[in-house]
Amino acid sequence: GGGLQALFGWRASFAALAVFGLGLMVTVLRKMPESLGERPATRLSFGAMLVGYREVLRIREFNLYLCIGTSAYTGIIAWLSAAPFVLQNVYGQSPLIFSISFSATSVGFLLGTMMATRMVVTHGIARTLGMGLFVMLAGTTAMCISVAIGSAAPWPFLAGVTIYLIGFGLLYPQSTAGGLSAVPGRAGTASSLLGFVPQFSAALLGAGVVAATGETAWPVSIAVLAMTVMVLPLWLLLVRSQRV
Repeated sequence: GGGLQALFGWRASFAALAVFGLGLMVTVLRKMPESLGERPATRLSFGAMLVGYREVLRIREFNLYLCIGTSAYTGIIAWLSAAPFVLQNVYGQSPLIFSISFSATSVGFLLGTMMATRMVVTHGIARTLGMGLFVMLAGTTAMCISVAIGSAAPWPFLAGVTIYLIGFGLLYPQSTAGGLSAVPGRAGTASSLLGFVPQFSAALLGAGVVAATGETAWPVSIAVLAMTVMVLPLWLLLVRSQRV
């Protein structure tokens, strides 16, 4: 994105997204087969959808995974929303350097998901999720320390973000997988809730964080830390419920 803006202007990023989206749509239509093997006996209706949501939301384990995923996702979107303002306005990066810095921290998420694929096999969903949580707490703490000491360079702050994203890569896929496994007979309904609720919550907090971001990175740091801390009691409840 930063490279496109530097070479062709800010509209080039949207043009690239349009081309990518069109290519993805064509690929899906041509290559992806229909996954629904047998049509359901009942007709799809708004009332039937509400009944399905109500049944899923009655399951305690699903609700815990949903709340864990929502808290973590809200924190990550708070960072994504505020990142351009923090790195360019507070730390003075150019659009090109911002894109490089932003891409570099994203490697943390890739590492986290790669680690999770191995760890979940031996440790299970809940323990892998817990490990991700504590890595996220370490990353958000490092972000806050960087802001507190008034570092003029962005690298200590970005190091904290990278650690945070490693933890997020460990945690978030497990919250989704755990939520789906809690209601195997309602996977479609569960997946819609697991998609909508985190995005709705994240949109609200992200807008607030951006509005509060001025000449400091404290708003996004506090928001990300708060959302991560919220996961801790939810994870403890999840572990306790699975031991009963």
